[in-house]
Amino acid sequence: MPSRPVRGLLAALALLLSACAVRPGINPTVESDELTPPTPIGGMAGGPALVGATVQQPVNLDILVQIDTTGRADLSTLQITGPGADANRQPVADWLRTARFEPARLNGYPVRGWFRVAAEAKASSVRQD
Repeated sequence: MPSRPVRGLLAALALLLSACAVRPGINPTVESDELTPPTPIGGMAGGPALVGATVQQPVNLDILVQIDTTGRADLSTLQITGPGADANRQPVADWLRTARFEPARLNGYPVRGWFRVAAEAKASSVRQD
């Protein structure tokens, strides 16, 4: 006869295995969640009017903002990185204020989601006045 601690360990193992047993009809199949990111639907034509680009130094921005369930940008979450980010914060915010999005969807239901876009401005030549 096994000792008392061994019997306790075997009983705990049997209980654990029975809790993990697969019984058809009891465990429904688990479906993976399907998340689609927000997509622009209006007000995005041409992107923001970026300032500060020169022939030697283009402006390259990475713009990240959260889109709410109604399809509007939440400007309190706006993050802009890259050369020229400080000078272009207001033009980007103005652009996003008018933009409309199809909200992110989780299994078909609208949810808050992150929208990321890269914006670039280059000067092709120096204007002579």
